[in-house]
Amino acid sequence: LDAILAATRNAADLLALPNQGAIVEGNDADLLVVKGDPTRDIAMVSRRVNHQAVFKGGVLVGSAAV
Repeated sequence: LDAILAATRNAADLLALPNQGAIVEGNDADLLVVKGDPTRDIAMVSRRVNHQAVFKGGVLVGSAAV
């Protein structure tokens, strides 16, 4: 979980980006949806086979065939 927070919320705080870094209504949404629990195994984020969907600016730009 620390790696995910460092790459998202903490980075946004450090760079003073108030509408980024957390999944909340009104924030800019760049999001990678993965199959599984990346808080248990962060390496699953880097394995393309686990990628289920990609959102950029709140818009779905890629998804896996389910």
